[in-house]
Amino acid sequence: MMKKIFKILFILLVISSMMGSSLIKSMFVPGWGEINEYNILKKNNEVENIEYIKDRSNNLLIAEGVIWLGFLLTNDFSKSYKEDYKNYGTLYAGVNWSGKSDLFAAHVGNYNNTEDYNDIVRMLSGSSENTYDTTNPNNLWDWEDNTSLKNKYDNMRNSSEQLDELKTLMIASLAINRIASIFDVIAISRQHGGTFSLDTYDYSNEVGLKFNYNF
Repeated sequence: MMKKIFKILFILLVISSMMGSSLIKSMFVPGWGEINEYNILKKNNEVENIEYIKDRSNNLLIAEGVIWLGFLLTNDFSKSYKEDYKNYGTLYAGVNWSGKSDLFAAHVGNYNNTEDYNDIVRMLSGSSENTYDTTNPNNLWDWEDNTSLKNKYDNMRNSSEQLDELKTLMIASLAINRIASIFDVIAISRQHGGTFSLDTYDYSNEVGLKFNYNF
């Protein structure tokens, strides 16, 4: 998964480097668009008047690096916890993880054994529709009433899930950082004479919105 992400990013970086647009550059690497604006503006401005642009760029680049570091660390820790709780469940409850979902992992942490889970489901729903087939040994687990072992397993599983949620937050933060950089580039360009407009068009029964920006 990570290899695919890096390949996509590399391709986007190559494309963006071939395109002069500061907005495009900010879309792929927050802070890059600001640097592009700085390099354009310094030809016709005193450097001290536009030095603030470099500061903004640095802040966005640092934020990007911190978010990526957090994402990679969170991803590694999440995988580590997942491997740990699965090994723990196999060792102490006889869990077979082949083809099992995260929901199954949650059931293993919440019930002493497969029969206890099935009994609760039957009692609450009045049917056996969502129970596990106990004639299949791959569906069985049993903590043998050892609450301490079960709780330790569930703590590791919860930690893995929380890290997964944090990883999702990191991905959202990457998107937010890009949006911030794009609007920052627009603000910088407008401050120094750039203009943009939104136009609608209607060609051959096709209606759309056109974004024009002059750097």
